[in-house]
Amino acid sequence: MTGITVADSFSEAKESGLSDAEAAVFTLVYGLGEYGILSTNLGEHILPELRANKIRWQNIAKTLAGFKEEAKGDSRKFYQKIVDFAK
Repeated sequence: MTGITVADSFSEAKESGLSDAEAAVFTLVYGLGEYGILSTNLGEHILPELRANKIRWQNIAKTLAGFKEEAKGDSRKFYQKIVDFAK
């Protein structure tokens, strides 16, 4: 997400009169700052879709862990559980 929103910051910095090096530093700092904010709980309130994806991936991980536990190391059973679940 950060990459998408930061993509134009270099050209905007250049248009405002910064040198190449200054624009690069600005873009890097801007990107790191935005990533830092979006990685916190505050970021989940700014972009609630981040939370939805996080919860979705956590649920997928729990489901796969359950399949792994039920399969007890048998990769065929694990694979079959995933195939059955996907139907």
